[in-house]
Amino acid sequence: WASLCFGVLHLVGLSQWPYALWATVVGFGLGAAGLGTGNLLVPVIAHGVTNWIGSLVWKARHGRPAAPP
Repeated sequence: WASLCFGVLHLVGLSQWPYALWATVVGFGLGAAGLGTGNLLVPVIAHGVTNWIGSLVWKARHGRPAAPP
């Protein structure tokens, strides 16, 4: 249930349902990592690392915003 909630919380709009589905799957993996290790820090760090990598990929695809005048 927690991974489903995790996915729903990542649902920005109905057109973003594939992202929410992906977040549900990732949430299941993060939950399994926490349960498997018995350490909440493991999924917290994994979530931070995946967000960081995702932001790098997004910046590589979309470029950096224009510098202010």
